[in-house]
Amino acid sequence: MDVKLFVMVLGMVVCLVFVDCATIGTASFYPPPYSREYMKHPDSFIAAASNFIWANKTTCGRKLSVKCIGPLNPAPNRVPDPCKPKKVLVEIIEHCPHCHETLNLSEEAFQKIANLDAGIVKIEYHE
Repeated sequence: MDVKLFVMVLGMVVCLVFVDCATIGTASFYPPPYSREYMKHPDSFIAAASNFIWANKTTCGRKLSVKCIGPLNPAPNRVPDPCKPKKVLVEIIEHCPHCHETLNLSEEAFQKIANLDAGIVKIEYHE
């Protein structure tokens, strides 16, 4: 194989390894008081996982980086620019089988990435 071609292919593979592979979803929040499970994680931002990502408890304990990417509520109730330019690291501590959103964040976690008045937002998340 040509050395230039090999170096080019190797460079492409290395770039792909370092690409941030985020998944698109939605997030809402729930106010305190939190479950007894929260008491084991008092210094963490927490979240509950919907059926979509719960995967038979395999996501429990995983930490996800979450970023707001846009509004979701339809007009006229839409908060025009709900997102804040921050990410938050949350730990999945429980299952939310009745949630329609991908993640149900603690109020504190949601407030780091979005205006609480939005209620629900589009997100991207990854480990």
